Amino acid sequence: MKKMRKMLFSMILSLILCIPTFAANASQLSDYYGGTWWDLNSQRCYMEITPYNDALFVAISWGHSAFESSEWRMTAFYNPATGKFHYNDCKYSILSSDDYGNDVETIQYVNGSGTIYISSNGYLYWEDYVEQTGMNCYFEKDTMEYSQNTVVQLQPNDVVNVVYGSNYNAEIEMEIGTYSMGGGIYVNFFNSSGIIWTGNYPNYSYLENGGLRLIFYGTNCLTGANDYLTIDWSSPESTDFPSVNYTFDNIGISGSYSYDCMLMMP
Repeated sequence: MKKMRKMLFSMILSLILCIPTFAANASQLSDYYGGTWWDLNSQRCYMEITPYNDALFVAISWGHSAFESSEWRMTAFYNPATGKFHYNDCKYSILSSDDYGNDVETIQYVNGSGTIYISSNGYLYWEDYVEQTGMNCYFEKDTMEYSQNTVVQLQPNDVVNVVYGSNYNAEIEMEIGTYSMGGGIYVNFFNSSGIIWTGNYPNYSYLENGGLRLIFYGTNCLTGANDYLTIDWSSPESTDFPSVNYTFDNIGISGSYSYDCMLMMP
């Protein structure tokens, strides 16, 4: 069955890749990029891709040991001239634990560049222009189907109307709420000066093990720039401990959070 799904995937993808270059665009390809991809060479590296409009949010993890891993996070955009998704905002970090079991992130570089693309053979390839880390990698999409009867799946309504506190910055709080007239979900980040980042109407995707990712488009109140951030809950058991990833973070809101209190509704 898995082999048949892979053959069908490759056939459909080949048809799309045969579209003239000027006709191909990110919206036609995003469904094929979104999901989890496993490197068949190292068997220790995997890639999570979340499509949103014309962008792909990409997170690559490479396990070194039970206590240390490498992580690359970037936002990629489709280039019809090359037929690939290009990025130039990659943040590469080493994730480890200290003697007390606390998570430690050591940033190796930022603004790294490269591409990802799916070949006509159905495999995804990663070109890392900084260190050529993905040179020998070739990724296969995980097509495992989870039964909702056996795997609990977090939904957006399971994690809203809550105030969370940052585990890295005691001054930062994150409020995820719903508009009173049913207008959707919003997020606000506060410090002692007031709101420092705000967004609403998120897209969302499901992570493995029943986890959830909310993707917000909003405003950095310090710079006035509009950009994206993601909030992850790794499993249904981790609803009290979300993690924020913000590529353009100059206000200290990235990192892990813990449940503080329920949001008082009007």
